[in-house]
Amino acid sequence: MTASYTGHYRTGLIKLLRVLDFRSNNNDHRPVLDGLELILAHAEAKTTYYPPGTHVRLEKVVKAEWREFALDADPKGKPRVVRLVYECCVLQALRDCLRCKEIWVIGADRWRNPDEDLPADFDARREENYAKLDLPHQALEYTEAVRMDMREELDKFHAALPKLSWLSISEKHLGGAIKLTPLEPLPEPKTCAA
Repeated sequence: MTASYTGHYRTGLIKLLRVLDFRSNNNDHRPVLDGLELILAHAEAKTTYYPPGTHVRLEKVVKAEWREFALDADPKGKPRVVRLVYECCVLQALRDCLRCKEIWVIGADRWRNPDEDLPADFDARREENYAKLDLPHQALEYTEAVRMDMREELDKFHAALPKLSWLSISEKHLGGAIKLTPLEPLPEPKTCAA
């Protein structure tokens, strides 16, 4: 991943990051925004690691499975951060935050501030809006209805499992918990026949 990123994509992404203005309504996502600032501050660097003394925020940016690739030690044993791996981690964290609008882009449409998603008069017309959406006013009423629907469907699924001829569920010590009967092969399509 870092090879294709450094070989081609990085140049365009740096230019794009310089143009876009990212924001968040929640300080929990400040580490990702700080990571973006760090990427831009060291965009022209040719070094493998960030310079000593550079504050690099790892929490909420570098996932646990990437730590071994993002961190290294200098000859004296002091930790240092691999710059390009960190950049990839920041970009992945940014992607995840953009998808759920935890971070948004000024002037964007799809990736806009989530506060702009509701009509400006939503509160004034709350009754009408909830009626159009066919939703209850209380969140607990809504979640309880969803929970009940899920429970009913899971109960139906649980009742149907023992009746399925192609499925058997056994104890794990007997070679596996779930066994599926192999399907019969389908006839060869007429278009493939010689």
